[in-house]
Parts: sequence; structure tokens; C-alpha cells
Amino acid sequence: MALQDYNSSSTADRRSYYRIDDDVFFEYRLIQGRQVNGAVGRPLERRAGRSKLLDEIDTLSRQSRAQLKGIKKSHPIIARYLSTLDDKIDALARHVSAQEDSANGRPNRRVNLSAGGVAFYTDEHVAPESQIAVTLKLFPSRQEITTYGPVVYCRYEPQASPEAPYRVAVNFAFMRSQDRESLVNHVLGKQMASARSERAPLPN
Repeated sequence: MALQDYNSSSTADRRSYYRIDDDVFFEYRLIQGRQVNGAVGRPLERRAGRSKLLDEIDTLSRQSRAQLKGIKKSHPIIARYLSTLDDKIDALARHVSAQEDSANGRPNRRVNLSAGGVAFYTDEHVAPESQIAVTLKLFPSRQEITTYGPVVYCRYEPQASPEAPYRVAVNFAFMRSQDRESLVNHVLGKQMASARSERAPLPN
């Protein structure tokens, strides 16, 4: 994949991103020395074909939804049928992904997440300005994203999490454009769902 398919995020851009507390599958690893230059110079590592499959299906679904809007006006019955087929394909892909991946098939950590970065608690001190590779799996879409970025801060907060007392913040400085778009959509979707839940009337 060409380098232009990736982008960086400026400080101003990151400040404009919405943030949420979210339950995700999360892993990270430190990148040392020459590994940083190598990471920036080559396509981001994708864990397996299942992630690429879900990415492609997600892209095709967005394209088909745009086309369905036009079809609905003149052929509403056909549009409903095509929409059902799209839902079936999406459900099948998620099921295959779940079957292939039991280890990271469910959330393992709550993080503070935006399209510009992530903050999380860990049991080890991570030096600021260290470079970190982050793997995220979002739910319920099960989309997996791998990105790189520097540690902004590492704070000792034992009162918040005694077993993992270090709060670490990482900027997503280098990410695929479509992954950043997916993160933006994911965060906005979670926010909208939360807002709807708060507006819902209480049962009698």
C-alpha cells in the first residue's frame, strides 16, 4: 500500500476529535530505535486476513448504502431486498471473524479513545516520547486497527487503578486514512447512542 494512504494528525486536529470511554480489545508494544523509522516507512502491519476482510466489507457497505438511497426513490422493494442481503453478508463476516479469533474476540480494557489518540491504564511506567504500536479492536463492528504514535504523558494514579496505576496517553501520529475515518465514525456512533439512551423516557 502506498504511503499516501496514511496520514498524520496535528495537535490542532487532535483537539477537535471527540473523546469517549470505551470497552475495546487493546494491546500495545514499545518500538525501539530503528524500528520507528522502519514502521513509518512501510505499510502498517495488519494482524490477519480477517481484519482486511472486515475493512473491505465495511467500505463496500458504505458504498452500497449511498447507492441504495437512489434506488429507494424508484424501486423501494428492491432497495429493501438489497439492504437485507447487505446485512446478511455483514453478519456472516462478523461471525467468521468471531470464530477465527477467540483470544481477542471480546473487550479486555476500558480506554479513553478518540480518532487522535488513546489514554489507558497499565502496570508499567512508559517514558514520555517513547514510540508505541497500538492494536485496537472496536465493538460491535469488530474492526481491528493498528497504529503508531508517541507517548504524551505517563502519570502515576494508584487511586484510580491500584493494579494498573500508570495512566498513559498516546497520540495516533501515523494512521491509515480509512482507519482514522472509521475511528471518527465509531466515536460519533457511540456518542449518539449514549445521547439517545439519556433522552429515553424512564419506564413507569
